[in-house]
Amino acid sequence: MPSLTETELTGEIVAAALPSIAAFGQEHREERFVGLAVETLSEERYFHLSALFESDCKAASEVRSYTEMGYLLPEDIPSNCQEWPHFDFNGDCAAWKTRWAPTRDRLKALGDSADHLGPEERVARYERVTNMFWKASIAALQLIVESDEVRALPKGSCFVSFIYEHHDVF
Repeated sequence: MPSLTETELTGEIVAAALPSIAAFGQEHREERFVGLAVETLSEERYFHLSALFESDCKAASEVRSYTEMGYLLPEDIPSNCQEWPHFDFNGDCAAWKTRWAPTRDRLKALGDSADHLGPEERVARYERVTNMFWKASIAALQLIVESDEVRALPKGSCFVSFIYEHHDVF
């Protein structure tokens, strides 16, 4: 049976994400980042990186009363990163595709290796791998946010980072 630990999976997610973030940051070096979020669909092993720029939120900061400051507040940032203009920017990144492919294949092999199991064991394996993916995604985002690649991004007056599981929101 193929194996993959939560620690290994966390490392693989980070290793695939950081070059994607660096490339995306370089491509958009004139922008000021106000958000970096992750949406996962753990049962499908999706890890979607999303970015939001200060310029994407300009309308929200302009509708406030003239007595308030002219900078972004956390409530100006949409909480659904699927609505962000740069949702799943890693999905089109060559670095992500190349680096993530072997891990994606290992995850698929884990699922395929359950085919010979009985229904209860198959469900237990599926739930264990899905839970491992979710926990590894959370740990990966922590490491990503603390990385030099994210520190190097030009930030706006506010910067948020969060993760959510697709089924917890939709």
